[in-house]
Amino acid sequence: MLHLAFSNRFEILLDTLLDRLGEEQPGPFGQRHVVVPSSALRRRVELAVADREGVCANLNFAYLAQWLWARIGDVVDVPERSPFAPALLAWRIHGLLDAAGDDGWLAAHPRLARYLQGADARMRFELAERIARVFDHYLTYRPRWLEQWGAGKGSVLSTATEAERADEAWQAELWRRIRGGLHLRQEHPAASFLRRVSAMSAAELAATGLPRTVHVFALPALPPLYLEMLRELARVVEVRLYVLNPCREYWFEIVDARRLSWLASRQQDMFHETGNRLLAAWGQQTQAHIGLLFEGEREVREEAAFALHPGRHLLARLHNAILDLQELEPGSVTLAERDRSIEVHVCHSRTRELEALHDRLLGLFAGRNPPRPDEILVLTSDLDATAPLIEAVFGTAPAGRRIPWRITGLGGTRENPIAQVLDRLLTLVAGRFPASRVFDLLQQPPVAAHFGLDGAALESVHDWMRAAGMRWGLGDDADEGGNLTDGRAAGAARYTLDEGLHRLYLAWAAGEASSRAAFAGRIGAAAPEGNAALALGRLWRYLQTLRALRDALARPQDAAGWRRTLGEAVDALVGDSVDWADELREVRTAIASLGEAMADGGLMAPVALDVVHPALTALLDDPVRGGVPGGAVTFSALPALRGLPYRVVCVIGLDHGAFPGGERPAEFDLMAARPQRGDRQRRLDDRNLFLDVLLSARDVLHLSCVGRSVRDGSALPPSVLVDELLDTLALACAANPADPESIAAARRRLIVEHPLQPFAADYFLPSPQRDPRLVSYHEEYAAALAARLGVAAAGIATTCAQGAAVDAPQDEGDDEDGEEACADAGVDRPFFTAPLPPPGEEWRTVGLEQLIRFFRNPCRYLLRERIGLDLPEADEELADVESFVPDWPAQQALAQRLLPALLGGSDAAAGEELPAATQLLELARAGGEYPAGALGEGAMLRELVRLRGFAVSVVAAS
Repeated sequence: MLHLAFSNRFEILLDTLLDRLGEEQPGPFGQRHVVVPSSALRRRVELAVADREGVCANLNFAYLAQWLWARIGDVVDVPERSPFAPALLAWRIHGLLDAAGDDGWLAAHPRLARYLQGADARMRFELAERIARVFDHYLTYRPRWLEQWGAGKGSVLSTATEAERADEAWQAELWRRIRGGLHLRQEHPAASFLRRVSAMSAAELAATGLPRTVHVFALPALPPLYLEMLRELARVVEVRLYVLNPCREYWFEIVDARRLSWLASRQQDMFHETGNRLLAAWGQQTQAHIGLLFEGEREVREEAAFALHPGRHLLARLHNAILDLQELEPGSVTLAERDRSIEVHVCHSRTRELEALHDRLLGLFAGRNPPRPDEILVLTSDLDATAPLIEAVFGTAPAGRRIPWRITGLGGTRENPIAQVLDRLLTLVAGRFPASRVFDLLQQPPVAAHFGLDGAALESVHDWMRAAGMRWGLGDDADEGGNLTDGRAAGAARYTLDEGLHRLYLAWAAGEASSRAAFAGRIGAAAPEGNAALALGRLWRYLQTLRALRDALARPQDAAGWRRTLGEAVDALVGDSVDWADELREVRTAIASLGEAMADGGLMAPVALDVVHPALTALLDDPVRGGVPGGAVTFSALPALRGLPYRVVCVIGLDHGAFPGGERPAEFDLMAARPQRGDRQRRLDDRNLFLDVLLSARDVLHLSCVGRSVRDGSALPPSVLVDELLDTLALACAANPADPESIAAARRRLIVEHPLQPFAADYFLPSPQRDPRLVSYHEEYAAALAARLGVAAAGIATTCAQGAAVDAPQDEGDDEDGEEACADAGVDRPFFTAPLPPPGEEWRTVGLEQLIRFFRNPCRYLLRERIGLDLPEADEELADVESFVPDWPAQQALAQRLLPALLGGSDAAAGEELPAATQLLELARAGGEYPAGALGEGAMLRELVRLRGFAVSVVAAS
């Protein structure tokens, strides 16, 4: 029997599910089957079951496609894993596209042949992935097309353009080759399942081992093929669907007013009517999903439990209007002064959006009936790009303003340290090993720990690499004459990591002597000594490991070879530390899944790294995992936590063009060219997602966008969905709906315009034009503003600790308070309030080095030598490209290298020629090498002076 449970509230559906699960008694070895759309809903159900039953046990969670394939396997003999899964199908299509030229079938399809003619291996694999996704949609939404293509019955399109005919022809041929390679029967396993189940009696169905009950919980959409399979299973299995329905009225034929007018002009408006405009515009996907549930002639048992929102604020009014299929009448809502349940915050950048959100949340925590951190959800349309900004704003707040937060749903290459190491290694191998990226990989915590390098050792390695002139390349790709084997400039081998290691080892072995004379054409660099040799040896071992991994990863391999090589790469760089056990298990699982997908996809020919790398990255960043809410303010991507209710829901990044997304279907997607009711379309899916977000907020809906240009402050449009929401609410909240100015005022009431900077005076100083909703909790900014105004005019008192704005001065008697505030803030106070104590006896003897350091920078000398205040300087970045003209630091470095030898009194050998200026500059870029005894002291000094005099200051100082 097919049971349908409807509600507009997630909490009601969850209670219904828990009641039905409690009624089942599967025994200690039985299982209760629950189908969920995401890992977030699975986690919420697990916690709810554990809370009610004491423990979450005997529950089998699965996604619908996986669960149905397992049920097909109970009736039809099929592989354990569906060969039509996009991950497997992509590799099979990739192999067919690679062999298309040999088979000769491309000659009949010039449209596809033209693309493949200029495509490399990675482009062919990307095309294969897109074709696999399109075929996956055909399998679930257009299975009859594939049946006709497999039977060779010709075109499935009644009317089509020439390009669509051409695309259909090569897709039909490709599908026939896929079916032939799988050695399956002409009929799809799902069709065989439906046919066999329809012919079985109840006893035969029960003998197949199908479960007694399955609960399908809160799916946002259900493809027709899956629904048909569930209906057939309902003959012997209790199939219970729990569906979120935002409206308790019959709303499956409603359209917005403009759509109804267009249909009326074509005389197609029969049975259509208008209702709530937002529900009609945004709920089309849910509308089609629920409508399909009532199609057909199967018996359906239905139960519904709807509930009005108990609040009286604007958000509650909007929820109830959607529930009752009513429009918010113009002028029907009078906003209370404290009603901030729906607001749109306009900022100048994404960082300012997060800063405004931080202050908004602090205000909610300080208000009446504050929410808990785990009752707040923050959604963004681009989580990967926003994650670093979240860390910068929420992660750096001082203790007094700190809010517990976490980001969920990031890909493995962003969250998993081992996945980051593997991803950076594969990127490094595909390039020319620039020094900065080589060191970046080394300083990753798992790699540094594996090679035994702590923070101090890493700083030494960084300094050594810079001093030794390491730029790029491992070094063994150059011939004996210094010419790179791939045709790059002669002498480039001087800048490789291998050459840099030679200089470092020379300096360690020969000590200071290596900087006074050349050995085998080299001069030592950085002078590592003592225990530093341990770090030097570990650097050598790391570079040797990279060399071995490069040779292994650069070779094309088959599925088994890549599974073995990638596993060895993880072992070589990270090892098997228990500190990273969970992360290692996740990465090794992804590697194993990649190897299985390649093997099960029938891949026979070896493939290169540029094909394997994006495939592995996609597995590590698999969006199916989604996000899981935690016990803090949760940041997540928009679809990850879809349907879950929260007291406060915040959506940032609602810019024009960012959401709804501008992603278009593939140009060869015939289903997108011939849409039908119930199809999943990105445009409709994003609109329905925004409706779900609006309905999941219980108390506050905080929306924000970049609505002002950071350059000139000009207005930028928000998302079209935000505009539609504001249009509806402004008309309902206007005092006089017939007056455009009144509507504009109501719209401004729903929008909060933020200044360009977080320290703007509008946040702290009251004025008639200031929006009272602009509140900052930055005590530092308030104190600085108070101190500045106290100096310039009169005293000013702050109550920023309580989150209030800075009060304006009241009378002249407050001047003394202003001076005290100025003193407390340190404005115009001298750096030294008292003379320094007399210097000790050690200062009575001044050396030359002390004088040089003092006259170079007196302030730095005073702070460092007398006070002991040494401000750290940022480390110089490693250069990846050798410079053609030496800059000032390089000139000084060369002078410091050459002058010890020159001042040591070396003479030129008789008859030897003076090196040219360009040769000396080349030596400077190569780390300061010069032929031993090539110049006398005077000749070398004259040559250095001629080269723009870059050593004159050092000579004078010496």
